[in-house]
Amino acid sequence: MSKLSGETNPLFFMAIKANAVFSAFCGIAMIFFSNEINVFMQAEVNIGLTGIGVFLVLFALWLAYIISTNTVRKLDAWAIVIGDFIWVLFTELLISFYTQDFSIAGLFLIGFTGVVVGIFAGMQTISLIKEPRMKQVSS
Repeated sequence: MSKLSGETNPLFFMAIKANAVFSAFCGIAMIFFSNEINVFMQAEVNIGLTGIGVFLVLFALWLAYIISTNTVRKLDAWAIVIGDFIWVLFTELLISFYTQDFSIAGLFLIGFTGVVVGIFAGMQTISLIKEPRMKQVSS
């Protein structure tokens, strides 16, 4: 199974570093400030921020582990990309179907988060599509 390294695919590793930091920050904020975030967003629906926060921290730790090894299996790399695109899709669905349940500031916060994750997903996708022309690290 082929693996990618930080040397052969620096864009992917730069994107997952930023993704790890952003996920950890958002996850920790959701865990410790879920009530305050719900009040800020004037959420009329229970979106379970604490549970989402725990997931994000675990995701950030997984990315941190990958970064520390400086290698990632190609399958895991695509799993990261798919996970990011699913996050963006659910963000868009949340905004589309629950617009009335959030304040303008809340919708902005949700939308901003989706845009940032979308940028990570785009950077990672571009790097993986260009990757076959790059040298791979054998397992």
